[in-house]
Formats: sequence, structure tokens, C-alpha cells
Amino acid sequence: MTFDPYNIPLTPSQWFSTIAEYDGQGTAELEDPKGAIFGKAKVRHDEFGESGVEFRVEGAESERELKFGIMELLSGRNPVKENGRWTLPIGFIDNPCSKIIIETSIGKYVADGVISCMNCRFSSNPEEGTRLVFRPLHSKFEVKNAAQPKYWVIPLSNFRSTFSQRHLNLDRHPLRIYPTPDIPDGLQESELFAATLNANRKNNLIIFEFNGSLGFIEPLPDYEERVKRLVGRIDRQRTTAVMIGEVGDKPTQNFDDLLSWFPVDFIPLLELATGSYIGIPWIEIRDCAGNLVRRYHPSTSLPSYSKGHVAIDETIHMGTGLLLTKGQTSSHFGTSYVNTVISRMIKAGSHSGVTIEDKMVNLFQALDTLCEKFKLKSVTPEDALSQPSKEGVNKILKDTCNEIFKLSSHQESEGNTQDTDVLKKIAGQVKQACNLQVPFGKAVLRLLEKFGLPDGDIVTAHYKTHPRPDRREWHEVLSYYRAIPIHAGAFDLSSKKHDFNDLMRINLHLHDVLLRIIMKMLDYDGAYQPTVLKWQTGEKISWVNLSTPASKLGY
Repeated sequence: MTFDPYNIPLTPSQWFSTIAEYDGQGTAELEDPKGAIFGKAKVRHDEFGESGVEFRVEGAESERELKFGIMELLSGRNPVKENGRWTLPIGFIDNPCSKIIIETSIGKYVADGVISCMNCRFSSNPEEGTRLVFRPLHSKFEVKNAAQPKYWVIPLSNFRSTFSQRHLNLDRHPLRIYPTPDIPDGLQESELFAATLNANRKNNLIIFEFNGSLGFIEPLPDYEERVKRLVGRIDRQRTTAVMIGEVGDKPTQNFDDLLSWFPVDFIPLLELATGSYIGIPWIEIRDCAGNLVRRYHPSTSLPSYSKGHVAIDETIHMGTGLLLTKGQTSSHFGTSYVNTVISRMIKAGSHSGVTIEDKMVNLFQALDTLCEKFKLKSVTPEDALSQPSKEGVNKILKDTCNEIFKLSSHQESEGNTQDTDVLKKIAGQVKQACNLQVPFGKAVLRLLEKFGLPDGDIVTAHYKTHPRPDRREWHEVLSYYRAIPIHAGAFDLSSKKHDFNDLMRINLHLHDVLLRIIMKMLDYDGAYQPTVLKWQTGEKISWVNLSTPASKLGY
């Protein structure tokens, strides 16, 4: 066939499917009484988080004689003899299933741990038999005689981005959705230009570094349609892309070994970049040719799609891969406090179905998490007092504490346990008096100072030249607004006691502050989209300085 540089067909590869199915001969092991059922079994896991193992029972065995057959085995109940007749107490399927094994033509499916029986249907028709549906919490499929692991694959649910990168080393990667076609030698310059342009029409990736090699995210062939259904709320979740990296010499034989190194904490970083919660339907391990080695189905629920603030727009910033690359080398990567803060930020930045109270509470909780982590919510006399006052207070507190402990010991010797316990608590509180609680707003100021963000100085100065009607300073506003949804439950917007525009101003600013702090913590030095700016732009994390007008922060 003659090569046409102006018409190069791009055909997607078929290695990935959004549905994982296995069928074969199965065994389900039961615990009390111990036994097993056998039969044809079929497993299905889909991109919507629906999963199940359906058995068509062909036989059963048990450690005890079953007077009522499989019904007795599944119920977990002992038959009762009354008036010379055996009866089986009525009840649900209560015999726990501890393991399911299904031998297929190409491999073995194993589920263990918590396995729920979701449905049971008995039939008097021998051809139909008994049908059971189980739902395992987690499971694994292992391919027979598989080659050595080379790549890991994560399907990404609800991932919405643009893809504008390419790398020559990834053009014909065995797990590319759209591998780049070869261009023959000997073309004229104009033909070579046209052929190169056409061959790379689908060569759109997000590229990152992991485990000493390149990884990438690539959209599925029908990505646009899938995103359209998410945005239009036709589907609650959809797999939109695949994320791929190299295994190297890391272990993948069992799930615990896999989790010891696997980058599951890339997901919060992708959520931070896109402003939406992202799910993982399953995890695949594949060989150097792209063939399946094993697949893990973890016990995770898939989140519903909700549009939020896009912090990294690939078209403008091209920073998602950089965030993944830089983030994984940070000491904060994968920590519970960073992942918690990101999750709070996604809720606070959501564009749908979230009240202003929810937005503010999530921001305040995120800031609380960071202030707690960096010990900014309290000060000691050493921090707050001059040397003479510091020494005087410490001596008074120490002497008082000792006197209360003496009184406590005396009451204990007298057998007065009630007074003893109360006095010990009082002594403990006196001892803790050395730690002075810092109001929330001032703790936030300390957090900003720790990360070199001048926002507190900018807004404080702005309020001095443009006083608020309530005459509060910025840190006092933060403490005031924090207390309302937490203690009163809601802002009073109807009577205009609280100004919605003022709340949104604070909301957007705090969200942007958190973005800059978390990105600094993750060593990200690329561009991002500030929450406080209405126009599309690409700003560095350090874009706010002392000369930045408060109006740019929304004030």
C-alpha cells in the first residue's frame, strides 16, 4: 500500500478494557460450619465500581452431615428436631465466606478477607440450580505462566485534563493507547513535515518521572465523550485515562508488597491539579510486551465526579507531570496531613452542591491540620515573654503545681480518691498553662509567615486603610468566621448579618493560600492557576509579594 503522508490512519490499541471479567470453575470456602460450594462462576468488575462473583452451584461439601443441603450450609444454623421432625431455623445467609478461588482458562482469580453474600436464589428446577452472588472486599487475578512484570497501570476514574506533551521514548511504548505510526525514509521535506504532523495527531500525554524512568497518562480513545457524560451528569463516574509507569525491581507478588512502593499517593496530587476527586477501579501489572501479569481489585469506592478549581491547566501550565515528579521526592509526600488537606481543598473548591458553610468549614479544618502539624496553635512563655517575666511565671506555675500535687498525695493517703483524682487533673491543667492557645486567625498568620507568604501583611495593611464595617482585623475576621459554622451551624445571610460576598472573598483567598502552601510543601516550582484570579493565567507559587495590591487577592 502506498504511504500517504497527508492521510495516516491512527488506530487505537485494544489492550485496555474498562471492564474486567473472569469465568471458570469456582470454589467458595465457608467458615461455620466449615465447607465449600462448587460450580460455574463469573466475575465482573466495571468502571462504575460495581463488582460481584456469581456462582451457579453444582455441589457442596461440609465438615458435618447436611440434612438440608446447601441451604443449611449457607445459613450457618443447626437443624432442630421437634416432634420427631428436623427443621431448619429461618434466617439469612450467615455462614461467612472466607475465600473464593476461580480457575479460568488463562489464570486464577482469588478473593479472601471480607466477602459478603449479596444475593441468593434457590430454584426447584435442576437446570437452574442455586445461584449466589458474592461481593469481595478485595481480590487478585493471576495469569498462568506470565512473563516478568515490567509496567504498572492505573485506570483513572473522573480524571479531566488536557494532554499536550510527548517524548520520543514513549512514541511506541507497548501500552500506548495511540502508538505513533512509523514514518518511512526518503520523503520529501514537505511530505516529511505533513507525515510527522499527521502521525502525531494523537500523541498527547502527561509525562512524569518515577522509579528512574518515564511514566505517562494518556486519555482513552473516547475521552471526549466520557468527559461530556461526566460534566452533563449523565454518569456519576467514568474511567477517562490510564496512568502507566515502570515496576523496576519492586515486588508485585502480593498486595502488601505492592503497597510498600506503589504510588497510590499520586492520586491526591492529581486531585489537587484538577480540583476533582479521582478513583482507581483496579491496578494492573503487565510485562514488557504489555500483556497482563496480574490485576488487583482493592477495597476502594469510586467517587462521583464534581467539577472544582483547576489548579494546573495543562494547556497553559503543563505542570501536572512536574507535580508528580517533584512531589514524590518531598518529605511531605503521601503523609496523612497533606492528603487530608488536599481532600478538604477539593470539597471547599467544588463548584456544585456545596454550601458556603461546607466550603468554609473545610478550609478552616485544612488550615487547622497544618497549624497543628507545625505546632503553631500554642505558644510558651519562652516565646511570648521577656526573660524576667518568663522566669517569674515559670517559678509560680512550678510551685503551684507542686503544692497541688502535695495536697493530692495527702488526700490519697486519707483514702479520698475522688478529691485525689480532681486535684491531679487540676495540677495537670496548671502544668499545661505554660502552653497558651493561639487564636485561629493568629495561628494562620504564623503559618503564612512560616512559608514566606506575605498575604497576612497585605490584607492587614489593607484593612487599616480601608476599615471594615465591623472594624475587625484580618486575623480577627478569620477567627470570627471560623466559629460561626462550627458552633452556630450556619451563617445568617437572609438578614445580611453576614455578607455572602465577604465570605466568598475569604473563601477564595484561603483556598489560594492553601494551594501555594501545599505546592511549596511538595516542592512544586511550576506555574498554577490562582483561585483568586478570574482570568486564565500562569503564575508561580511566589507571585504574591509585599507590593501585591490587596485587590489582586480579591479585597
